[in-house]
Amino acid sequence: MVPQPAKYPVVESSRRLPFGWSAFLVAPWPVPLVSSALLALGTAGRQAVLLFFLCLAVGLVISYLGTAALVLALHFIAQVRPVTRIVSAVTGLFLAGTGYLPFVYVSWSSGGPDSGPPVESFGLYLLRNWSDPILGVFLGGGLVTALLYDTLARRQARRNNPAAPGSSATG
Repeated sequence: MVPQPAKYPVVESSRRLPFGWSAFLVAPWPVPLVSSALLALGTAGRQAVLLFFLCLAVGLVISYLGTAALVLALHFIAQVRPVTRIVSAVTGLFLAGTGYLPFVYVSWSSGGPDSGPPVESFGLYLLRNWSDPILGVFLGGGLVTALLYDTLARRQARRNNPAAPGSSATG
């Protein structure tokens, strides 16, 4: 007897990164938490607590919006190519750099003499401020969030579907 092909073929490897609610809820937290703590570290008294929570709230809003953009971007990337950790990391870096642009644009547009129009072009301003630590926070945050989301989403998918490829105890 010749085996018949299954009505629904089993896909050996998925091109897309599985979505996980726990990954989506946890991944945005580390960078805003650490950044807020570092910013509030030098402040004394009740102002330190207020500064910590204010920076944390603003950082989490930005981080959750970036994570939502990451999940959407990875969904569309998966239509073209498989989503690997490297693809997730590069996408996180790209989205973080894109998310930095509105903040630097506001800084550039208000940086002219006597709060007037800027003297230099936006491109020159970007090049001059390439070593801005806020850019590093954005890029580092995008990278950490993308890799953490990727890791947690894959782990959750393996836990939910133990028969999936790559979910063995050794692999």
